[in-house]
Amino acid sequence: MKITYTNSPWNCGVTLPRSKSVAARALICREVFGRHTRIEGLPDCDDTRDLDSALRRLADAGEEHVECNLGSGATSLRFFIAYAASRAGTDVTVTCSPQLAARPLTTLLDALRGIGADIKPASASSTFPLRIRGRRLKGGEVRLPPGVSSQFASALTLASPLWEHHVVFREEEGEKVSFPYRKMTSDMMHLMVDRPETFLVEPDWSGASYIYEYAMLNPDRDVKVVNLDPMRPSLQGDARCREIFADLGVETLTGSGGTAVIRGNGSRIDEIAKSGRTVSLDMGDTPDLVPALAVALAFAGIPFEFRRVGHLRFKECDRLGAIRKELRKAGFLLMAEGQTLAWSGEKCEPEAVPGFSSYGDHRMAMSLAMAAVKLGTLEIDDTACVSKSFPAFFQEAAKLGIALSV
Repeated sequence: MKITYTNSPWNCGVTLPRSKSVAARALICREVFGRHTRIEGLPDCDDTRDLDSALRRLADAGEEHVECNLGSGATSLRFFIAYAASRAGTDVTVTCSPQLAARPLTTLLDALRGIGADIKPASASSTFPLRIRGRRLKGGEVRLPPGVSSQFASALTLASPLWEHHVVFREEEGEKVSFPYRKMTSDMMHLMVDRPETFLVEPDWSGASYIYEYAMLNPDRDVKVVNLDPMRPSLQGDARCREIFADLGVETLTGSGGTAVIRGNGSRIDEIAKSGRTVSLDMGDTPDLVPALAVALAFAGIPFEFRRVGHLRFKECDRLGAIRKELRKAGFLLMAEGQTLAWSGEKCEPEAVPGFSSYGDHRMAMSLAMAAVKLGTLEIDDTACVSKSFPAFFQEAAKLGIALSV
């Protein structure tokens, strides 16, 4: 798909999707605590639809056997497996996309089996499909090795009210990543345990990172985000997006009606670029912000070093390798080694019209699309993958002058 930028004026604001991370936790909590809460603002994205559908199928089946496909959503799959294994009487076969089936899962399955779960692969040659027969698990102590996805701990925590004993984690010394997602889980459970009548899913701060990226690449223009209130407390760790970009010269103002107005300060961004200093950030707790930040900083000419990002190799794609490879096409020579992604300012000859690969990864597609502001025209092989978290991304981007065409 070809993506072009036209520097035309606009007078309408963009709208963010609702948070699929918050939605996933709300959906599981509703099942665990008794299905009394009406969840409003569920995002219209693949991951949320797949999880909501699977939970409804499970509820409707009772103790009859049912098959559920969780698509490509890692959070959805991991949460669903832990819940299904902990729900007495469940008999379900779980499948997912080949892409997701290749991602790590053993730690979660071992932890569940260790407290009595009945989870078996349908064949000896592969993990999926998985046959799960739910039962009341004993719970209690669960050991987690260092460096594993926070989704494993969150999945177990969300299911633990159904166990005989609540979960107690015994974690080995070492790297703990994405801790704010575990805090989100705990905060959500405290909100949902009293089974409120309604729960409204908040806008997605991960999705907001691409708007901040745009403002940094196209400074001194106001970008209104109509459904984001910058003064409202958020459950999401990625709300740190506002703070990180503020340090890079992108301001967040409160507009009329509690909306956000995001504006890049061109002189401040240029000042940072000309200073020659390297922006060094620990991104271990907010890994989903890395693609937008990497593209924004490279095109702004600001050297950077992101630390504690090794687990990005196990997302929808190897994001470290993908970011390094794709930005090389635009003339930037990045380094991705161990736990670090960095750019020292070194450049190479760019492609005249970069032909980017998204690797079927929504965050790669969205972050690279915003580079059209600097490149004028670029191509991305797969833009449909944005449906995973932000189906209306290109409709909203069009309001900012970024047009998608065949």
